[in-house]
Amino acid sequence: LRFDFNHLSKVEPETLADIEREVNKYIRADLAVEAAEAALDDAKSRGATMLFGEKYGDEVRVIALADEQDGGDPYSQELCGGTHLLRTGQIGTFLITQEQSTGSGVRRITALTGRGAERYINEQRALLRRLMQQTGAQQPEELTERVDRLHAQIDELDEELVALQRNLSQGQVEQLLNDVEEVNGVKV
Repeated sequence: LRFDFNHLSKVEPETLADIEREVNKYIRADLAVEAAEAALDDAKSRGATMLFGEKYGDEVRVIALADEQDGGDPYSQELCGGTHLLRTGQIGTFLITQEQSTGSGVRRITALTGRGAERYINEQRALLRRLMQQTGAQQPEELTERVDRLHAQIDELDEELVALQRNLSQGQVEQLLNDVEEVNGVKV
């Protein structure tokens, strides 16, 4: 899914994690999803959220997530034409995979749910196992240390390579100077 919203700057990773936790909390709460047709003015007066720039007819579909734990007041109520769930628990897991700018002051969250989220988690776990195998890490927590060590080795080897290239170049210059011959009074 993609969700566009007004925001002036990049959303920090900690905030994205908080959003993910909040959404998953209400998915696990298995709230009832209530769909009802209503007059647009009635939906507005009940506080239904509407998307800026969308065009709505006189009759609209209002989706409300009833929060039984909060005295039955809706947790969320908005105009929507596409949901077909009876309860939030049917969503499964919600994972944010990307946050990006789509224009001036507009950000987009891309996320996966259900089987798509499960597939993504399995792919990430397989990637983690491959990286552990390639670096010799026994536990995922060791990966950062192993990668830091590999970066340090690469930096050392780069410095050694530069020094060897410098020495080789100096040796080649000296060899060339030793091979100079004089032809008709000109050094060649």
